[in-house]
Amino acid sequence: ALFVGALLCGVTLGIYTPWFLCNIQRFFLTKTVILENGQDAGVLTFTGEGAEFVGQFFLGMLLVIVTFGLYAAWFQVKMLQYFMSHTERVHSRGQLLDRVWGDHVFIEERTVDVHVKRLREALGDAGAMVETVRGAGYRFTVQSVVVRTALSGL
Repeated sequence: ALFVGALLCGVTLGIYTPWFLCNIQRFFLTKTVILENGQDAGVLTFTGEGAEFVGQFFLGMLLVIVTFGLYAAWFQVKMLQYFMSHTERVHSRGQLLDRVWGDHVFIEERTVDVHVKRLREALGDAGAMVETVRGAGYRFTVQSVVVRTALSGL
C-alpha cells in the first residue's frame, strides 16, 4: 500500500508540476509590461506548450536520478575505503558522515544506514564484514568472515 501511494504521488507530481509551472509562467508573462522611455511598448505573451515543460521536467528528473545513482556508488566506495583503512573500530553515524561525506554536508545521520545497507548488498557475502554495533554505530571486521568460513567447513 505504501509503494502504491508513493507511485501515485510521483505520477501526480509528474503530471501537475509542469502544468503548475506553465501556469505560473503564463501569469507572470501576461502581467509583465515592456516600457520604453516610460511608455508602454508592449506586453510579453505566453507561447509555450505544456508538452515542452513536461519534457524538460522529466529530463530534469532523469538527470537527478542518474546523478544520485553516481553519487550513491561513489559514497559506497568512499565508505568501504574508510572502513578498510580503519578496521575493528566502531564508528558512529556522525563520524562516518564527517569522515566520508565531509563536515560541510548537512544530511540526516540515518542516511548512513541506507548507504551501509547498499554497501552490504554490493559486497554480497562479504557484507557481513560491516557489523552494526547497537547504539554505537558500525564496525568493519574481518573476524566474522573468518569464523563463518571456519564453521562452514564443519
